[in-house]
Amino acid sequence: MLKQKPVRMYAVAAIAAAVMLASGCDALTSPRPDATTPAPETPTTYAGEPAPDLALSPVELAGAPSYAEADRSEVVGLAGGRLLATRPGPENIIGVDAWDAGSGELAWDITTYKSYQLVLDHGFGRGLLEFAGGAVQRGEAQGYVVPIFGNLCGGGTRCMDDPYRVGIAMLNPADGAVMWTSDLTDHLGDDVSGISLHAVVADANADSVIVEVDAQLDEGGDTTVALVADAASGEVRWATRDAHLVSIAGDAILGEQDGALVAFDAATGAERWRGGSGTWIPREASAGYAAAMDPEADIVDVATGEVVAMGRFPVDPVVSDEFVAWVDATGETVSYDGNAALPGESGDGAGIAEAIDGEYIWIQGEGVLAVDRTGQARTETLPGSFVDARDGAVATVEEDGTVHLFRAG
Repeated sequence: MLKQKPVRMYAVAAIAAAVMLASGCDALTSPRPDATTPAPETPTTYAGEPAPDLALSPVELAGAPSYAEADRSEVVGLAGGRLLATRPGPENIIGVDAWDAGSGELAWDITTYKSYQLVLDHGFGRGLLEFAGGAVQRGEAQGYVVPIFGNLCGGGTRCMDDPYRVGIAMLNPADGAVMWTSDLTDHLGDDVSGISLHAVVADANADSVIVEVDAQLDEGGDTTVALVADAASGEVRWATRDAHLVSIAGDAILGEQDGALVAFDAATGAERWRGGSGTWIPREASAGYAAAMDPEADIVDVATGEVVAMGRFPVDPVVSDEFVAWVDATGETVSYDGNAALPGESGDGAGIAEAIDGEYIWIQGEGVLAVDRTGQARTETLPGSFVDARDGAVATVEEDGTVHLFRAG
C-alpha cells in the first residue's frame, strides 16, 4: 500500500498538465500577482455637457422708471412673471410696482393709500405694508411675503397710546392680491411693550417663511424674535429669541446661535445639529448644501453639519439644489455636485458668482453674464449690477437706478 502513494502523485500531476494543455496554457500566461493595471485617469476639468447659449432680448419698462438706492428705492426681484420694485410714495411710505416681465408694462402697484386700506381690511387697524422688509419666495413657489405694521385703534385716530401690531402678508405677484395674512404679535412674548416693532422677512420658500422682529421690552432694552411660519397659511410654527435664523434648507432652518452654526427642524424648532463657529451667508442654502463663513467660506452638508471636503477652497460660493459654484482667483468657474470640485475648461467668468438659475451661473464682473459649468460664457455681457434671474428673465440695475430687464427667446 505504501508504494501506491507516488503513483497517485504522478497521476495528479499528469491530469493537471493535461488540463493546462487543453486550455491553451492560459494558466501559464496569466498576469503575475505583482502585475499592475493602469488606473483610470482622474478628471481635472468639468466633463459634463455644456449648456446652450442663452439669447436675451431687452424688455423696455414703460416710462423708463428709476429705482436708485439713494432714493430709498430697490429692485426686489422676479416672481410670477413680474419684476418687483419698491419706491417711496406719498408721506414717504414705501410702495411697490410690479412690471410685466414679458411686455414691460406696469401690471399693478400698491401705493401708500392702497397699503393703508389693505392693512385695515385684514384686521390690523391703521397701518401699512412694509415693502422694504419683504422678500420673494425661492424655488418653485413665487409669492411675495411682506411685513405688516399696524395696530387696532380704529381709523382716523393717531393711535400713539395703543400697542402696535406686527404681521406678514403673502401677495400674489401676478395681480397683487393678498393670499393670506398672519398676525405675529402674540408670538413675541408677554414682555414685549408693543411701542416699536420692526419686521424683516429673512427667507421664504414653498414650505416656510422666516421672519425676524425687532421689539422693545416693557422693562427697557430690546430683543429680536425669530419666527418660522407655514408658507401655505402664515401660521406660526415656532419662535425663538436665542438664535439668528437665516436660511431655509429643505426641512431644516439654518441659523447662528452662540457663535455656532445650527440646524433646526422646520416644523418643530428642535435642534438637529450644531457645527463649528461662524456666520451664515444669507439665503445660500439648498436641501443638500449650505454656504457658510467661519471666517473663510465653507460648504456644509445640511444633513450632518459636516464641512464638505471638495479638494478646493470655495470663494464666495452660491448654492442651488443641483450644485455649488464659485469663481476662484484665476477666473475659473468651479462647481461641485457631490464629486470633486472641478473647474471648467474655459475662464470666461471673471468676477463673483451671484446666483444659479438652472444650468446657468450668473457672474458679476465688469457687467453681468451667465456661464455654465464648463466656464464658457452663454450670454453677452449685460450692463449694471445683478438683481435676479428666473424663468428665462434676468434683471440688472445701474447705480443711478436705471433698470435693465432681459428675456430669453
